[in-house]
Parts: sequence; structure tokens; C-alpha cells
Amino acid sequence: MNTTVKIRLLVIETDLARREVFRICCQNLPDISIESIVPNGALALEKISRHPADVILLDYAITDISLIEFTRKAVAIHPDIGILLTVPENDPDAATKAVEVLAAGCFDFVFKPPANTADGYDILQRRLLPKIRYFSIRRYSRRAQQAPSPIPQPTPDESIQGANSRLVRQTAGTPLSNGSPEIILIGVSTGGPEALLQILPQFPADFSLPVAIVLHMPKLFTRPMAETLSRASRINVSEAFDNQELQPGNAYLAPGGSHLEIRRETRNRLFTRLSDTLPVNGCRPSVDVLFSSAAEVVKDQAIAAILTGMGNDGTKGAARLKEQGAYIIAQDEASSIVWGMPGSVVRNGTADQVLPLDMIIPYIVRRIGTR
Repeated sequence: MNTTVKIRLLVIETDLARREVFRICCQNLPDISIESIVPNGALALEKISRHPADVILLDYAITDISLIEFTRKAVAIHPDIGILLTVPENDPDAATKAVEVLAAGCFDFVFKPPANTADGYDILQRRLLPKIRYFSIRRYSRRAQQAPSPIPQPTPDESIQGANSRLVRQTAGTPLSNGSPEIILIGVSTGGPEALLQILPQFPADFSLPVAIVLHMPKLFTRPMAETLSRASRINVSEAFDNQELQPGNAYLAPGGSHLEIRRETRNRLFTRLSDTLPVNGCRPSVDVLFSSAAEVVKDQAIAAILTGMGNDGTKGAARLKEQGAYIIAQDEASSIVWGMPGSVVRNGTADQVLPLDMIIPYIVRRIGTR
């Protein structure tokens, strides 16, 4: 007798042909069951109020309720539900709106499949099903994330012994890098928008270092993402451009479709370099490219954080940084939507610190402030 508990999927799709694509894609799967396929948001809210779903596919094209209102209402009904937005490709307006919905509580997005059944099936198998499965495996819960941490926040003068704390593996006296920190590096993928919206506002307005970020996101999405992050933060966040001097208290988000590298120019100043060379780990921008470039020019004066994401992008770059004496922080498994990228760094033995998401920036700021 098969006792496998299936992931319950509710699909909102306005296009009749695409509804059939979703149905064909998910039929006979051993771990995913489509509970309902509905054409609008009102019917979906009614469905989940009576029969909870694990994941909702939310069609960008619904008109009976705003995407943000739907997302907030769905999360209010079931705080641990996962919402994936399906958006059209090559549409700037859709990209801007998608970022707003991500900020409202949607955990990720996928591009709409073609209405053609064969092509749509192949795309959904590659893009959609892994995200549904990762989200459900992690049993990610907004209620748990919003609840107070069971681990007390250390005070600036508190000595944190690794033997007595699940938060850190070294004592509070261990420096964050062998040199004086010069830049913060962040790499993130699946679950990244929500993670960045949580942590970037934790930087104080007078933060003394630049921050360089690689988020796996398509080209049209990174500029509105940077603008959304900047509005939510006390530091300025912008989409990086080529040959840009890195300024203290500013965060630079790699543009989709371009690798972001760090280079050092005259007077010892740090600048950006953008390139459209081949993807690394299937990604452009790639965390490995950012981290590896920093290992060459910043060496032990870098602090790198690797956050939630599928795959292992960032593992090789983090190892190169570590060889140069940089300090590496990995997000812990419990607070990650997907513990792929940070888990790979931890398993590789590169992480100096493994922390819950909400403690990473306070830890960095506190430690830099004591230098």
C-alpha cells in the first residue's frame, strides 16, 4: 500500500490551454497532487479556506483581485503556504509587479509555460517541479520565521562559546577576517528576495563598508528588486553598473544576465566589473564569479555570506576566499527555504560560522563595530 503523502498543489490559471498543460505536467506524479485548477483568485481563496494546499501557483494575469492582496490573504489563511507566481517572459511591467508580490510574501516565481502542451510540459518539468519539491521538503513556515528566535541574541560583550551555543562555532574574540574588513559579499538564490528583504534593512544607515550581492534573477527583475530593497533599507541599494566605485554604506545588486566582479584600481579603491562571459554553474550572475574575484583583490579583507538557494553556486568561490583568509558565514538549514548553496559550503568545510538568517547581519555589524 502506497502511504506517500503528496504535496497538495492549487493552480490559478486564466488561460484554458495552460490549465491543461499544468494538468498533464502534474498527473501521475508520485509526490505532487493537483487539488484544484481555478481561473481566478476568489475561487482559490475559497478553496484553500476549506481544503488547505501546500503550494499555490498564482497566475500573474488574474484580474478579480490584486496579486498583492491575494498573497496577503492566502498567507493570512495559511501562514505556511507557498505561493509561486507565474509571469510572462520579457515583460518589464510583469517583472516590476512580480518583485512587489515577492515582497508581499510570495516565495518565488516561474515563467509561464507555452500554451503548447509538449513545450510547456518540458519547461514545467525543468523549472516548476524542483521549486515545488524544494519548498515542500523544507516545510518552510512563515509563522516559524516570524516567531521569536528560541536562541537569545548575544549582547556585544557576551562571550559566545561554541560548545555552549548552536549559533556559532568560535568564540566572540575570533576576528571576522585576518585583515581589516573592506567589503561584504552576499550570494543567494531560491528564497533570495524574501531573505534580502529581511536582512538588508538590518544594516545601519552609517554602515562603513560596501556590500556586493549576487541574486539569481533574470535581467528585467534585478532593477525593480534593487529599488524595492532600497526603499525597505536604511542603506542605498542599486543595480550595479560597470566600472562603478564601491562606496561605504551602499549595496550593489548584480544585474541579471551579467557577472559581477570586484577589481582594484588606483589609490587602492574598489570598482565593479560586469561581464557577459559564459554562465558558471548554469548561472549568470554567478556567486562563484563574485567570490573568486574578491579572493584575488580583497583577499582576507572580505566577509562573505552564502544564503538560501538551490545547487552549489558559491562553494568554489567561498573556498578561494577562505584560502586567502576571508571570513565565511553560511545561513543555517532551519531558516533556509533551500539549504543547497549554504549546505554545500558547510559540507565543504569552508564556513566559519553557521547562523540563522535573522542573526547574520547583526553579528557582522556588531563584530565590525568592536574593531
